[in-house]
Amino acid sequence: MRFKFEYFRPTRILTQDDIYSLVSADAAKSYYLNAEKLISEEQVIIALEESFRLINREIRVRQPGTLFMMLLSGKRQIKQAVASVGLTPDTEHILRVSVDGSEKANSGILEKENFKLPGTASERDREVFYNLSSGEFFAFQ
Repeated sequence: MRFKFEYFRPTRILTQDDIYSLVSADAAKSYYLNAEKLISEEQVIIALEESFRLINREIRVRQPGTLFMMLLSGKRQIKQAVASVGLTPDTEHILRVSVDGSEKANSGILEKENFKLPGTASERDREVFYNLSSGEFFAFQ
């Protein structure tokens, strides 16, 4: 699976409608995250890979994006996961992760920026990411 990381900033304060239009269009192939709440791109990749692995094993969660946010944040409740790593009106740095080359046209809400997360994290962070993204941690099995 191929992932493309792009960084944006909002051109204005995001409204709930703006956030909904961003996250709902092509929701199975593009994910919008609050980059300020993340540690590294590796954290995102680990959570994405684990969410697709679990979906393929036919667990109860059918939305890859929902499961991905839960694994990425380490939160069992969808609402808490979205609040933890999702977009809010005061989000300043946005990461869009596209899966398998998916491209979404920019709606004018966002503009590209130079902000970038580190590619990898420390060994301890990596261990924490794997533990948090573990399906066994969430007992979805």
